[in-house]
Amino acid sequence: MVQAKDLELSCLIIDLSGVPSIDTMMTNELFQVVNMLELLGIDTTITGIRPEIALTAVQLGIDFSKIRTYGKLKDAVSDLLHIR
Repeated sequence: MVQAKDLELSCLIIDLSGVPSIDTMMTNELFQVVNMLELLGIDTTITGIRPEIALTAVQLGIDFSKIRTYGKLKDAVSDLLHIR
């Protein structure tokens, strides 16, 4: 987290498209990182979430409504560049 703040990031894209599956502990850790980044004022987007990962997150009670998600990294980058 310190590096994200030191780099003065305003946004970060986490791409999960190459991740075949993650366990409940890793899913929980990922969303805790997203929450911490939000507290630092860094807008986080997650791309490439596979159905298995989404199912695990929902089972953990993780609320996706506050997190910007895209199916493809390309779409997230395109929107980010358009917004900025």
